[in-house]
Amino acid sequence: MPKRVDHEERRTQIAEALIQVAGRRGLHAVGMRDVAAEAGVSLRLVQYYFETKEKLLFYGLQHLTDRFTARVGARLAAAGPDPGPRATIEALLLASLPTDPESRTFH
Repeated sequence: MPKRVDHEERRTQIAEALIQVAGRRGLHAVGMRDVAAEAGVSLRLVQYYFETKEKLLFYGLQHLTDRFTARVGARLAAAGPDPGPRATIEALLLASLPTDPESRTFH
C-alpha cells in the first residue's frame, strides 16, 4: 500500500527549514540545497513541491506571515474579548519585537 503523504504538512516542513536557514544566513544566502538539508529531505523533494527558488521564497514568506498573524492573534486574545485600539497596537508591536527565538528568526 502506498504511503499517504500530507502535502501541506510537507510544504510547511520545508518552509520551516527555509525560515531557519534564512534566520541564520540571511535570505539572500538561502539555496534550495540548504533548505533540503535543513528539512532532512532530498533536493528533488524540495524541487517537487517548489519548482523554483522564487516559489519557495514566496511560500516561505506567506508561511511567515501566517505565523506572525497567529502571534498577534494570540496576544489580542489574551487582551480580552474586546481589545481597544491601544491593546491592538500593543499586541502588534509586542509581537513584532525580537524578544524570543521565534521573533528573532522572523526579523
